[in-house]
Amino acid sequence: MDSASRPGWFRRNMLWVIPSGCLLFVLLPIGGCALFIGGIFSTLKNSEPAERSLEMIARDPAVIAELGSPVEQGWMVGGNINLANADGHADLHYPVSGPSGSGSARILATRSANLWTFDEITVTIDGSGKVIDVLNSGRISRSDEAN
Repeated sequence: MDSASRPGWFRRNMLWVIPSGCLLFVLLPIGGCALFIGGIFSTLKNSEPAERSLEMIARDPAVIAELGSPVEQGWMVGGNINLANADGHADLHYPVSGPSGSGSARILATRSANLWTFDEITVTIDGSGKVIDVLNSGRISRSDEAN
């Protein structure tokens, strides 16, 4: 067979090129959305309120007694941070865990003149319902008492 009668590359590979191309157009938007959402989680996780609150949680004796040490932050940080110049507000929640258990942290903070002040840092222990108030010297209550 001479080169004049031989089909071109596209015609020879059409059975896998077309489905692969369609799949690419489906996966690109999904990948873009995943990167966008991952960027949001990363921004919240690396924020000053999240990092500083985790430091305080990881040092709290009541939290260490329940979860063990080291206490680590989960990857999915939720909530929001609103900033307006040097002022702002943060309302965050994220999972925490240690060798002996896990729980969820809730953080409320206010920023004034570029300084963050924490209004609430609590850790609710999974399974037991204990709520540890990190700002109030590790005071423990049950979640049903808090309501």
